[in-house]
Amino acid sequence: MKTVIAGLCCAALLLCTPAVASADSMTITGGGAGTDFVVAGVHFISDQLDLGLFGSAMNIFQMPNSFGFHVGDTVDFSATLNGPLINTGHDVVNGVLYQNQGALLASATLSFTAVPVTVTASPGQFGFLMFDVTTPFTMSGSFQVDRNIGTSLNPIHGDVILRSDVVGAGTLDVRGFSQNSLTPTVLSVDTPTFAFAAQSPSPTPEPATLLLVGTGMAGLAGRRFRRRQGRGATR
Repeated sequence: MKTVIAGLCCAALLLCTPAVASADSMTITGGGAGTDFVVAGVHFISDQLDLGLFGSAMNIFQMPNSFGFHVGDTVDFSATLNGPLINTGHDVVNGVLYQNQGALLASATLSFTAVPVTVTASPGQFGFLMFDVTTPFTMSGSFQVDRNIGTSLNPIHGDVILRSDVVGAGTLDVRGFSQNSLTPTVLSVDTPTFAFAAQSPSPTPEPATLLLVGTGMAGLAGRRFRRRQGRGATR
């Protein structure tokens, strides 16, 4: 009898409690990421934030195939960004405005997977070759935003503001030129820019689905209760 009552209570709670929708990852719908190989930056736009971040590219940005390729080569311009970042000011996270540069710190681990593209180039000044190619990319990874309780020059992580896995997709634009006039056919990347595009939101459980589950549980509990009553009456 106790088991039946507990089952009925659980079913009732499921039906009466509002469903909390939770996504496995935050989808980035706008902004971008880029570098001049001195400074790297990320701009994340989603329904939860509009956040600009930057850091030293020498420590955090890696594009393995950024130099040493030739015209006609099919190159994979995939890259990773892994390390500390600081906000650029006038950023919004979960509806809160942070106006000062350095008010927030972020730890990001991001992987940008680009579709390999064949490089074409045209003559530039002084015998150099110039190129500008585009290709689709997808991004996945995670990041955590903390309050900075130090300074911009000496940041210190405070309490956590936001922690999330992130996904995104868009178009990578890669520009570059010859490494030098002595080897004019050997090319190097100058500025890669990953521009995010809006993505369709991932599906979440519908209230009707939860209602069916709750109704089914209540029906099973009621059926079990009636069976026990029938057995008691025959004894």
